[in-house]
Amino acid sequence: MTDEPAHDHPRRVVLGATCFADAEAALGLALGLAAQTGAELRGLMIEEETIIAYAGHRRARALDLAGRSTGGLSVERMVAAFRQDTRRLEQSLAEAARKRPLRWSVTLERGRMAAVLSGAAGIGDLILIGYRPARPATGGLVLVLGEDDGRGIIGLAGRIAGATEQDMHVLVPPARRAEIAETLRQAGLHRAVVESYADAAALHKRLGRMSPAVVVMAPGAGGADAAARLVEIARAPLILPVPAKD
Repeated sequence: MTDEPAHDHPRRVVLGATCFADAEAALGLALGLAAQTGAELRGLMIEEETIIAYAGHRRARALDLAGRSTGGLSVERMVAAFRQDTRRLEQSLAEAARKRPLRWSVTLERGRMAAVLSGAAGIGDLILIGYRPARPATGGLVLVLGEDDGRGIIGLAGRIAGATEQDMHVLVPPARRAEIAETLRQAGLHRAVVESYADAAALHKRLGRMSPAVVVMAPGAGGADAAARLVEIARAPLILPVPAKD
């Protein structure tokens, strides 16, 4: 598999989120990626099926970030909230387009996060899952590599880390640690820290303790399902390229 064309010249940056707060947390990164690569920015507000189902329960309640109840929920109230958040995202991108050249669009779709993103993103796109962290980001940029190649994504991760002045931490399977350390050295990323993880459980445990600013995930480390899971564990925005070729 080769995924490098998707990194350097993506057709689109697909920003997916289930609320405006999560989309807003990744909006600066999405705009930067679109400007850097000349890609179209597609905002995708997702009416998450599990949220809609929860809102239909008689005793469902909405909570603020401090865990305080803000009142009862209903399916109608949640649908209205999703539509309002979609309008807010449209307004944000329209404002951004007035300040810089930007090709953009926003849509609202219902479904599960991973399934909607998989259906919306095509070959050569970059998926960006938005997430608003509830605690300060102290772990810099974290790059997750799997058993497959994925070396082409190191350049993208390095550029993002440099542009955002973030330290870079690379998590790799044990057998690839020496190889990736050498690749980083050749790329001039001498300050990047390389650490191995034994399995998915170990990866999840490590990410859960890191408080990263953003996670970049190689296609070989899993698809949209794995990415959606890592977002919840890392509590940070995540970038996933869609391979240009299989």
